[in-house]
Amino acid sequence: MPLVGDQQEGSAEPQGGNALPVKRDYTEYRKAILEAEPRSQQAFDKTVMALSSGALGVSFAFVDKIVRPGSPVAMSYIAAAWFCWVGSLTLVLVSHYFSALAMRKTVKQIDTDVLHKQHPGGWYDYAIVVLNPLGAASFVAGAILAGLFVLENVR
Repeated sequence: MPLVGDQQEGSAEPQGGNALPVKRDYTEYRKAILEAEPRSQQAFDKTVMALSSGALGVSFAFVDKIVRPGSPVAMSYIAAAWFCWVGSLTLVLVSHYFSALAMRKTVKQIDTDVLHKQHPGGWYDYAIVVLNPLGAASFVAGAILAGLFVLENVR
C-alpha cells in the first residue's frame, strides 16, 4: 500500500533499475499537521476543564446535598472514583502532550524525508492510541464508583 506522497503508476518517475531517488512532497501534509497542533492543545484544555470541574465538582456537591444526614457509608467508593478521575485527567494530560510531540516528530520526519520509512509520529502516536481509551475508561470507572457510592448512601 503506498504511503502519502509515494509515486503511483503513471508517474514521471523513470522505470527500471536506474530510477533516481524521488524526494516526496509532503508540503500540504506538513502544513496540515502544523495547523492541527494548536487545535489539539485547545481541545486538551477544554477536556481537562470539563473532566475536573464536572466529575470532581459534582461529586463534592452531592456528598453534602444528596447523602442522608449522618456519616456517609462506603467512602471507599467515592475515594476510588476520585482516584479514577485524577487518573483520567493524568492520562488525558499525557496523551495531549504526546500528541504535540507526535506532530513535531512527524514534521521532523517530513523535513528529513524519512516519513515514508517510519510511522508518522513514532512511538508517541502508538502511546496516544492507548492513552486516550484508558483515560475514557478511567473516567467511566469513576462514574460507576460514584454511582455505587450514591446508591449506598441514599437507601
